[in-house]
Amino acid sequence: MYLPLNPPMVLDVVGQVITASEQQDNNELIYSTALRYFYIDERDRDRIIEYITAEQLAQLRSYRKRLPAIADEENSAAKTKKNAIRLITFFLCCLLLIWLYGWSSSYLRQHPKSEIHRLFEEGLRRHMDKFK
Repeated sequence: MYLPLNPPMVLDVVGQVITASEQQDNNELIYSTALRYFYIDERDRDRIIEYITAEQLAQLRSYRKRLPAIADEENSAAKTKKNAIRLITFFLCCLLLIWLYGWSSSYLRQHPKSEIHRLFEEGLRRHMDKFK
């Protein structure tokens, strides 16, 4: 098994090919092979794990470099959506307040006065007429 570490290494392993399939990679024919290993030296196993870990870290780093651009696009879209919702909510609240103002002012002008209210106003008028 070839590992492109620094320095590159060739490891002796004993295994069995389970599956193999041909694949094209940049007009080059390569084989994807799955192996079942029967014997790997412990130090070689550690080197394989080291190589796989280094490759995964490199892939994560490259993904993180692309992630801020994706996150910025998602954040700007989310901010735009949130601002639109706030603006719509503000206008709906304004419309509700205008409607409530119109309704309450027409109610105050047109509602019939209660008996107590009417008697209080008459008594107040008679009292004020005494001082004229």
